[in-house]
Amino acid sequence: MANHINKQSPFLVLASKSPRRIELIRSSWPHSFTIKPSSEKEDEPNKNESVQSYTSRIALEKVKAISNNEYPNRFFVGADTAVSVDGSILLKPSSEFDALKMLDKLRDRVHIVSTSISITSMLINQPIIVSKTTRVEFRNYTDDEINQYVSTGAPFDKSGGYAIQDRRFKPATKIDGCYLNVVGLPICALKEQIDKISPDYAKSIRLLSCNDC
Repeated sequence: MANHINKQSPFLVLASKSPRRIELIRSSWPHSFTIKPSSEKEDEPNKNESVQSYTSRIALEKVKAISNNEYPNRFFVGADTAVSVDGSILLKPSSEFDALKMLDKLRDRVHIVSTSISITSMLINQPIIVSKTTRVEFRNYTDDEINQYVSTGAPFDKSGGYAIQDRRFKPATKIDGCYLNVVGLPICALKEQIDKISPDYAKSIRLLSCNDC
């Protein structure tokens, strides 16, 4: 992560403090970037709001809170992820009880993960917003496994209360769609949108495991 900003080089500002999103940007974006988490409090979903509408709204709020027009080649990126099952939107659990309930609800079921990305830059007139969804099927894990996983504290900063990449819990039996979308930042979608703004910059973005999209 660079400390010095070159006004002429492509520079990405990520509106997130998520370790997973930061690592994905570090691994895929070859240019300078920095982290500037939005201080905006994330709203609860509105009544009858779809998961894609919700994540799009929050991603846009995040990027608007940090963007400015100081540098022409700077890309501001905001992202939001949520889980949908039975028409309910699951965000980050607020307590152990909440995490236990979420993981029990997802057990041996199929759910949808939506991640939305919003990008703004001086190179475009208005922010770009794109959403991807991935269908995830969970295994029939035991109550003991849920309790042990929650006791580690791992669920509390993750939508739906889980990390798809957790090597010990391993909750998923099948993933239909982009894996990195479930992790929290579909690099394929980011590359596609930046390609619309500046194809030269987009060419150098590494897709990582997004090749399965």
